[in-house]
Amino acid sequence: MALFPKEILRSREYLAEVEAGLGRLRDRRVLILWGDLDTGFTQAELHRFERYFPRSTTRVLAGAKHYIQEDAPDQIAEEVLHFEGVAGPARVLSPAGLSLLPGR
Repeated sequence: MALFPKEILRSREYLAEVEAGLGRLRDRRVLILWGDLDTGFTQAELHRFERYFPRSTTRVLAGAKHYIQEDAPDQIAEEVLHFEGVAGPARVLSPAGLSLLPGR
């Protein structure tokens, strides 16, 4: 299945530049959020990312496709908060956009 082949081909140079810079992040904690129904990236890519980032934590988002932020926004928020060590429910924002979560 081809996914936006023209856009991907036109992005080849940019993506090569991004990949070349990944080494600077290798020693960092990394959260990998992975849609289990993504047809654009396979398990092989997931395992490659996990090997490349030895301090990674992977969370599979059940039912999420390629655009995980559209398919699993609440689960993404929860996973990020958990990864960052924030206990309790997802951060709640006031109408002014100020965090109502103590300490944040």
